Amino acid sequence: MKVRSVAELQSALDSESSWRKKELLDTRLHVRSTSEPAQRALRRAAFALAYAHWEGFTKAAFEMYLAYVRSKQLKLEQLHHSLAALAVAKQMRQMGGIEETRLPEAILRLRTSGSPGTLPSSEAVTAKSNLNSENLAALLATFGLEHGEYETRYNWLDASLLAGRNSIAHGRETAPSLIDYEDAVDQVLILIDLVKNQILNAATTNRYMAA
Repeated sequence: MKVRSVAELQSALDSESSWRKKELLDTRLHVRSTSEPAQRALRRAAFALAYAHWEGFTKAAFEMYLAYVRSKQLKLEQLHHSLAALAVAKQMRQMGGIEETRLPEAILRLRTSGSPGTLPSSEAVTAKSNLNSENLAALLATFGLEHGEYETRYNWLDASLLAGRNSIAHGRETAPSLIDYEDAVDQVLILIDLVKNQILNAATTNRYMAA
């Protein structure tokens, strides 16, 4: 994936969010127009789909951001410390086994050598197939981004979206009510925009660079 400018990043994020939003809204219209008992099965499937778009968009968006930062070809000391940690971890793996007592020395050498900050590719972006509040906060921290905008939704994310999706995915009979399903769609649409705007802001303000 090549993302070399903020304009390209915005275009990629817009395209990724657009088809997902359309599918979420089209599916909601279909659910609304269907009567029981068929609607119950549709609500189950559509609720799981809402979660899938939350995790899928977030992973894709951070992969795009990572591709954008990689395109800058910054040196290790130019990277924000969180991203520098990713680059160092990659280089340490490439160097093979290093005794634990020599790790500080090796890291210092890498940080001061003018080495390129070679970032890993998409393997650095993981939701662990369970994008709950803890994993979201960890993902944001990996990229040096704040999680404050999401905190008011953490309880809903864990107790409603994740719990409902897991129940459905594990084959239990439970089904969300129409109100709960529609709330899930609304919240996921908001979360998609939060992630997209945060990543665009980080790119625009050079948040990926060392202070």
